Amino acid sequence: MQGLAGAPLPFELTFWDKSLEPAPGTPDHAERRCEVTFAGDHAANAAGAVLTKMAVPPVFGTPIPLPAPYAASDGTLYIQARQLLRKRVAVVHIGTRNNATETFIRVDRLPAGMGLPNG
Repeated sequence: MQGLAGAPLPFELTFWDKSLEPAPGTPDHAERRCEVTFAGDHAANAAGAVLTKMAVPPVFGTPIPLPAPYAASDGTLYIQARQLLRKRVAVVHIGTRNNATETFIRVDRLPAGMGLPNG
């Protein structure tokens, strides 16, 4: 990867999955998180690319109301919950932070049944 993307890599990747191993210091409401961050304000381009990919087969879930404790924050360009298969919910969050000096794309998967409407 380093040979393809350069050194150092132009992005930072955070991934953890509590169903595989303990993840101390992580929020209770998320079972899995994948987040990519990179320098600069590229939220509009990032959101455009992610939304395009989520709209083509295999379609990434069905939009549902945003479950607690998720909410837009300063710098949020896009945040939406999606109902997935097997009673799972994912929350997609795209925006900037640190005074728009960093763009992030984050997907949290919630524990089974959590965040489902009427569930």
